[in-house]
Amino acid sequence: NAALTPDEIRANMLRTLTGTETGLQAAWHFDEVAGSVANDSSPNGNHATLSGPARVSSTAPVRNAQAPLGNALQLDGIDDFVNVPSAGWFAGDFTIEGWVYTRSYQSWSRLLDFGQGPAADNVLLALTAGTTGFPQLSVYNGLTPSALDSSAILPLNTWTHLAATLNGT
Repeated sequence: NAALTPDEIRANMLRTLTGTETGLQAAWHFDEVAGSVANDSSPNGNHATLSGPARVSSTAPVRNAQAPLGNALQLDGIDDFVNVPSAGWFAGDFTIEGWVYTRSYQSWSRLLDFGQGPAADNVLLALTAGTTGFPQLSVYNGLTPSALDSSAILPLNTWTHLAATLNGT
């Protein structure tokens, strides 16, 4: 629930968060052995439910001092998703981060989509706006979105750290 600076994002992007970082609302490592639950490593208990994705060994360039490199989720681009608890914690400034390995530009595929329903407050971080390959952060106030497009295309077939920050402006 904080707008991190680019330096703060860079300082943490190559390490596994412990879950105790100040302001952290949720952290999913997807390191459970099996099952349909992704445990939240933060003390907030924002556990997620998996619908369809396969757990695969991660090759993301993240350091983890506690254990060997863990898992990643492989989504099919059709109907796989991770259902997270209510996004009420997106009431102010925030930063969203994650590692993605994109194989193709599926129309409006997303790293995150916290929808509160029509005419409500919604936040989404799309891996690609349409099929352009340019990531987009959209924040909806009712049905009216404010969108910020990336100036860089998301590369295919490589791990990429994707981060977006909203600082109230």
